Amino acid sequence: MLRRLREDDSGNVATGFLRVTTLLAAFVAVALVAGVLAAGLVLPAAAGAGYLTRSGADYYDELPTELEIPPVSQTSGMYAADGSLIATFFSENRTSTSLNRMGEWTPKAIVAIEDERFYSHGGVDARGTLRALGNNVLGGSQQGASTLTQQYVKQVQLESAVYTGDPEKLREVQAEIAAGGPVGYGRKLREARLAISLEEQFTKDEILERYLNIANFGNATYGIQAAAQRYFSVNAEQLTLPQAAALAGIVQAPTRWDPLDNPEATVGRRNTVLGSMLRTGAINQQQYDESVAAELGLVPNETQRGCLTAGQLAYFCDYVQRVILSDPAYGETAEQRENLLLRGGLRIETTIRPDLQARAWEAVRSEVPETDRAGAAMSVVQPGTGNILAMAQNRQYGEEPGNPALTFTNFNVDKRYSGGSGFQPGSNMKPIVLATWLEQGNSLSARIPAPAQRTFRFRDFTQCGSPVRRDNGTFEVNNSGGTAPSLSVAEASFRSSNTAYVEMTSQLDLCQIRDMATRLGLRPSTDPDGEIEMVPVMALGVSAVSPLSVAGVYATFAADGVHCTPVGIARIVDRTGADLPVPSADCNQAIDQQVARGVNEALQQTLIRGTADDTDFDGGTAAGKTGTTSAFKEIWFSGYTPGIASSVWVGDPGVDGVTKSLTTFPINGRRYRQVFGSTFALPTWDAFMNRADEVWDLQADGFPEPDEDVRRGPQFALPNVRGDQPDRATAELEELGLTVVVSPEGRFSDEIPAGAVAAQSPSSGALQRDGNSVTLYLSQGPEPEAPPEPVVPAPVETPAPAPPPAAPAPAP
Repeated sequence: MLRRLREDDSGNVATGFLRVTTLLAAFVAVALVAGVLAAGLVLPAAAGAGYLTRSGADYYDELPTELEIPPVSQTSGMYAADGSLIATFFSENRTSTSLNRMGEWTPKAIVAIEDERFYSHGGVDARGTLRALGNNVLGGSQQGASTLTQQYVKQVQLESAVYTGDPEKLREVQAEIAAGGPVGYGRKLREARLAISLEEQFTKDEILERYLNIANFGNATYGIQAAAQRYFSVNAEQLTLPQAAALAGIVQAPTRWDPLDNPEATVGRRNTVLGSMLRTGAINQQQYDESVAAELGLVPNETQRGCLTAGQLAYFCDYVQRVILSDPAYGETAEQRENLLLRGGLRIETTIRPDLQARAWEAVRSEVPETDRAGAAMSVVQPGTGNILAMAQNRQYGEEPGNPALTFTNFNVDKRYSGGSGFQPGSNMKPIVLATWLEQGNSLSARIPAPAQRTFRFRDFTQCGSPVRRDNGTFEVNNSGGTAPSLSVAEASFRSSNTAYVEMTSQLDLCQIRDMATRLGLRPSTDPDGEIEMVPVMALGVSAVSPLSVAGVYATFAADGVHCTPVGIARIVDRTGADLPVPSADCNQAIDQQVARGVNEALQQTLIRGTADDTDFDGGTAAGKTGTTSAFKEIWFSGYTPGIASSVWVGDPGVDGVTKSLTTFPINGRRYRQVFGSTFALPTWDAFMNRADEVWDLQADGFPEPDEDVRRGPQFALPNVRGDQPDRATAELEELGLTVVVSPEGRFSDEIPAGAVAAQSPSSGALQRDGNSVTLYLSQGPEPEAPPEPVVPAPVETPAPAPPPAAPAPAP
């Protein structure tokens, strides 16, 4: 006692002694007041004045009487679409429950060992306080006399400091709790005054329930429900008598009585609790004997804390967690959002399908093992809803120097969700250009030059109405496939002709293509709020994007032009059962149905006679597009049916920021001279899709067909080319997308000179579409005059011969 006085901050022993005396007087008075009030008596004013010195009375009167009780920290849980738990998030592992669901034994055990007169005192135990105070003042071992109500007050004050998210405030409260001397007595006096007030607000059972939901049971486990799960893998109401006694014994010193680190000491402490229960009549002798003879019987349950424990769903878990931590809807500051997740008791229901996830997880490893340098990722989205159904990659969630199989980087998402800088999509960009082409009134049957190599001029490309460049600069484009003097746009799509698509780009405006990409949800990974780069070769996929955003684009085509932003959160419910806002898929008709159907018609041929014709998919009608970037650094296949859309990326995620061609290292034990979207990405997609239909309706019975305007362009009146020279007439008609046939059969014409078009079939004014055939008949000049008819002399008549004389009559 004297040592503590010498260490008083004032440095003045007399002052320190006076302060302690004042506090002790007030503390004893409070204890006696509580004890008398608990007995149902009224303390006379004179008696009260005798207990309190004047300064002590003043100090007591100034103490706070209202305890600010913050929401108790609760564990948040993240769940898959089937209701299975993905992971939990907490700073304190706690799941509150009601007293009537804490079982028979836990309340009795905690009262017996911590506060046996709990139901008889008024918040402060006068007898215990005087005993402990006398022992401490006389130099005995330090004893506490805090009731369960006082302990609850202390825990609430500590919880309040934690809940603010202010580390400095938390340190101050912790230091005050640990302090002795005047600081310690002052704190206990405040706790006592608050405990008395608290007993006037709540019933004993309500206080006991609150205490058992806030108490520390060690190993970051708080509250009896979490403790029952952590140590015995049961709910609190299922705890046996020896189990309840073991848990009740922990709260006095959670580190000392830790069942996991010190089970023998825990058994001894448990038996002490059982002895208190026997002494106070909570149990009988037989129950005591059986319980002290019982094994501790721990069944530890490692709580799924954070995404590291989420297994196959770890990357999706991390994505959802980052969505919450970055969205101002869940708090204005990062600290507030984190506090809500770790302490808010949220139930986070997600869109992920574990059955599809398992198939995607296996598929991404089927072609590219996780120990390879090459990375593989797959995002699966439901058309028409934006729901993320699966998200997998050939890596394990974690980090270890020199181990390529571990990474925290999520290949499927953009930078804001720890997805890195993204990947160039290659020809996966071409369907966006195709959608722009069709939206501008062009058709699938329009023919486009598609040579093996072609030089383009920058000034032939426009950006928002102005030339990209006005100089004479040029660039070259090469084809790896789809080479022909000319191809229809449909053929150029499923054969993936680079030169044809750059030509189509020159006939459009780069701003139109950019705007189409934005409407379809494609944005650069490093700037998710920005727009993709506008360059003449944007059809070849030069802006780095994420597989999830590409899957969202193709899901738009599958959904008849309805774009939904991919979302992973279906619902969030807070501790009170109220719904919190969740990110919206913002589904909207991004492109006309006919445009989407035109894209689908062309891309179906990719799997039939195009760059993915070696597909093994056997689930019905599907559409898709391969993609390969320059130097073979990335390859893609994005495919879809009306019921599901997925995008597969394979590439080098890079080492120390350096990426290499996929041809520079072995993949699945083999080196390749060249790789394409059909080499690894397509087989990965096949492996997933051929098993996805076991658990998901692919709706692979076909897409709605586009109308003839999309296939062959809008109808137009056939112009009159009569009188034109055949070359000029042919050029004019071919410019309209018509096929021209010059008939060897000529026509005579008095009006049209020989060699010019004398007639056309169909005739001018007839309604035609792109691709129709027109036959031209050339003039042979005026019809020649007919030669004069020859003169034929009149015939000369010959007189008829005279008849012979009649024969004489016979004799009678």
